[in-house]
Amino acid sequence: MTPLLSMLFCLVGASLSAQSLAVRQQLQQQYTTDVAKLTLQKITNEEAVAREKLHDYQKNNAHFKAQFTDEVNYYQAQRVERNAVIYFKTHNAISRRVSGVNQLNESSNQAFNTLLGQEMVVGVIDGDLAFARHIEFGGQAQSRVKMLDTWNENIVESDTVFAAIERRRNHATHVVGTILAEGRKEEAKGMAPQAKALSYQWMNDMVKLGNLGKQGVLVSNHSYGIAAIDDNKQPLLPRDYFGAYSIDAVHLDQLTYLYPYLQPVVAAGNDKLYADIVNPDKKGMDLLLGHANAKNAIVVGAVGIYEGGMLNETEFSSNGPTNDFRIKPDIAAIGKDVVSSAYQYRFSNGEIEKDNLYTTLSGTSMAAPSVAGILLLWQQWVLNHKKFPYKAATIKGIMINSAEAIAIEKGPNARTGWGVIHAWNGIQLLDAADKKQAVVREETLLNKKSNSLHIKVMEEMEQLSFTICWTDVAGAYSEANFSEDKGIKNLVNDLDLRVYKDGVEYFPWKLTNGYTVSKAVRGDNQVDNVERIDIDNPEVGVYEIVVSHKGQLVNQVQDYSLIVNGNTYSGVGLESANEDKEVEKIIAWPNPVGDILNIEIPQAFVFSAIEAAIYDRTGKYIATMPMQATNRQSLNVSFLPSGMYFLTIKGGVKKQQVKFLKR
Repeated sequence: MTPLLSMLFCLVGASLSAQSLAVRQQLQQQYTTDVAKLTLQKITNEEAVAREKLHDYQKNNAHFKAQFTDEVNYYQAQRVERNAVIYFKTHNAISRRVSGVNQLNESSNQAFNTLLGQEMVVGVIDGDLAFARHIEFGGQAQSRVKMLDTWNENIVESDTVFAAIERRRNHATHVVGTILAEGRKEEAKGMAPQAKALSYQWMNDMVKLGNLGKQGVLVSNHSYGIAAIDDNKQPLLPRDYFGAYSIDAVHLDQLTYLYPYLQPVVAAGNDKLYADIVNPDKKGMDLLLGHANAKNAIVVGAVGIYEGGMLNETEFSSNGPTNDFRIKPDIAAIGKDVVSSAYQYRFSNGEIEKDNLYTTLSGTSMAAPSVAGILLLWQQWVLNHKKFPYKAATIKGIMINSAEAIAIEKGPNARTGWGVIHAWNGIQLLDAADKKQAVVREETLLNKKSNSLHIKVMEEMEQLSFTICWTDVAGAYSEANFSEDKGIKNLVNDLDLRVYKDGVEYFPWKLTNGYTVSKAVRGDNQVDNVERIDIDNPEVGVYEIVVSHKGQLVNQVQDYSLIVNGNTYSGVGLESANEDKEVEKIIAWPNPVGDILNIEIPQAFVFSAIEAAIYDRTGKYIATMPMQATNRQSLNVSFLPSGMYFLTIKGGVKKQQVKFLKR
């Protein structure tokens, strides 16, 4: 940990009760690998090369604009790619009500109504740093917002520079307020009004995302993306960029695979208003750019309240799907007419910046932080009850399984994903699982294997939902990703979810291939790293869940999360007492093994000193194996002769054994 971050986390987390220092240290130990270091260095080097190319382009193009603003947004050049300048741009009391946060905080259950984000930490990467001294963040003396980039106070004075600064910082301040404003002005109260934020500027954003992961941060917000149109309403990109699995998406997926507890939340973009200009053949669809096409991100579209109090998709929110017809955006939240904290630049050096300003903005930039704040509340509940967070895939699956549908048609769509996020529904699901009235499990699938589980439905309900979600390996970056004709699939480890009852096989949702006529149907989903099965009016009885995979699993293993619940958040449990126990066993692969044996041990072992020893089939001691304080690691067993062996793991008073065959 750098000296700066070490000092920062002393300030932010000296007395953490939810996301405690011990928890973050455990996550950091799990993340300390050579692969993580090499990947971060590779991304850092790629971004340095991109900046050098951009600098050369600027020298050779007299009309190049490094940054500019329009009436709403701020734009900044990031790189030159495929002969196009890539610009990042910002994506600009109802939010809390529609998303179920008020319902959560007004509950009579103290375990629910006290969830305010206390001691939770969110990373916010934006066009600039948030105004940390705003009264909604605690003011100058006790601000809950820490600026992790240097803010340059020595600005060359000009109206153009002032306008750009104000637009950038106002946007970041509004975003942070939507997450965690304490509610000095009631309609501006954030989702998690006692949480803390780490504020970054977007330059080298993926390196900063990796740093957030290394520090054990669980949620990050990204209310920006690649610009499709400039300030003169002219297209900035070739049309084949829309829906493409670009380098931004690849980098995000690489980092989330390395840091599986970190969940980035990404704004979908606001290009539907200009669809006829930037991508006219798609009739308002196929508008997602950059990291909004990442598999492991939660991509957020915007909805608003319209005439008659109706909740509907907005006129500006960018639609999917991706080139391989994945369900993107994943979710929606209020993004129209959102009141939050604001920033106004001082126009003379002697002027003091006001710390009590508010403004109303619209955009997917305003929708994404609502989602980020709610994810913090859910992880806070998990930490309070289980002392260790859920993986990002689990939280994402809970979000999808508990979303409020707003579309007329059944199933997901490429406009609002699985529906509108709902904080209260998610907490009800978590609480039901804790009381054995729903199922939330984190599992591991080995190569060429399948996992099965039996659940029982004990009461009548309108809908029974099964979801698996996994953090997938990053796909390859290639020119073919920009082609809609080559049928490139970006999914690497293709898991399959099936449910069986009385000889009937139930399939998950997927999108049909087609932009203007894409719709949700049930069938074999070969592109999404989320699969959900809905059964309407399910019969009481036992259902079998089978999770398998196609082809070969990259890295021989894939973690996934399983969520099962009814719409009443009760009456669903595992069939047997054995299945009802949390599975806490050692998993070893490959088996038989050549030189390297990979193992996963129960999380409970990690909090104790771990000892490991190998014995032969007669019980004779062979060797002690070095172990780290992480639940997944690799052991070099190349020194063993061929034969059958037993690996015994001890952690505190716990002890488990696994058998393996050495080739």
